[in-house]
Amino acid sequence: MNSDFFAVQDALYDALLADTPLQALLGSPARLYDHVPPDAAFPFVTLGAFQAERLTVSGQDGLRYQADLHCWSRARGSKEVKQILAALNRRLHGGTLSVSGQRFVLCRLYSATAALDDDGLTYHGLAHYHIITQDL
Repeated sequence: MNSDFFAVQDALYDALLADTPLQALLGSPARLYDHVPPDAAFPFVTLGAFQAERLTVSGQDGLRYQADLHCWSRARGSKEVKQILAALNRRLHGGTLSVSGQRFVLCRLYSATAALDDDGLTYHGLAHYHIITQDL
């Protein structure tokens, strides 16, 4: 399987960093992480698990990626984490990504959840996206 997780991760990262409404929610500097620093301020978004499977798209070889995005908030109540999930969805669902070395086909939200974390202080949002690309 010739999947390039980094190309998809980079495309997601670039798209989210360029999204002004999302950045307004996350603050400056951009709080979008692959690895969260120990002193990270809330709220922030993390790039989570990635999975790829080979498929045929319109008669051409391609890949379906399942990408998880997590958002974290310490605001009182779940409103902030839900606003971040909505901003992610506005940018990604049905949007375009520039995936290096692959032809982008689509990005769709598969599911999303928002809940209070086990620590009783942190709200956690999780969005599962499906991203389909074709081989060049």
